[in-house]
Amino acid sequence: MASRAKATILDIAREAGVSKSTVSLVLQGSGLIRPETAVKVRKAIEDVGYVYNRGAANLRKAHSNVIGMVINDLTNPFFTE
Repeated sequence: MASRAKATILDIAREAGVSKSTVSLVLQGSGLIRPETAVKVRKAIEDVGYVYNRGAANLRKAHSNVIGMVINDLTNPFFTE
C-alpha cells in the first residue's frame, strides 16, 4: 500500500487559493491576515490533513525554550538529587 505524502504549506496554499506567505502567517497567528482569509486557510489545513511540526519550527528559530541536561551516571545519588 502506497503511503500518502505529508501535506505541505504549498498544498494548503493551493487548496485555499492564497500564497504560501499567507498560510505561514496564519500558522504563526499573525494579526495581519483578515479573519475571513484565516478561516479559509484553517479549513484548507483541515482538508489536506496538515500537521504543524512544532519541533521543526523551533529549529528555524534562534531559541526553543527547552533546556537540556546531560547526566553522567543516574545510579549515583549525587546526580539525581
